[in-house]
Amino acid sequence: LTPGNFGVYEATAFLIYKFSGLSPEMALSLAFLQHICFLIPMAGTGWVVLLAQSLNLLDGKYEGQSKPD
Repeated sequence: LTPGNFGVYEATAFLIYKFSGLSPEMALSLAFLQHICFLIPMAGTGWVVLLAQSLNLLDGKYEGQSKPD
């Protein structure tokens, strides 16, 4: 296992793109770009939620929810 699945994901995407007829340079570039396009929204959403919680923006916004002790 690798963090973010880097390496395995790119190798698989690279092979698929290469067998589709793209040049090795283009295939590798697209593999990295595709992986980054999938990771940024997930990580970005997590960072926004973490920031909102650390700034207490989410506390008390929902009915019936109390602040943890």
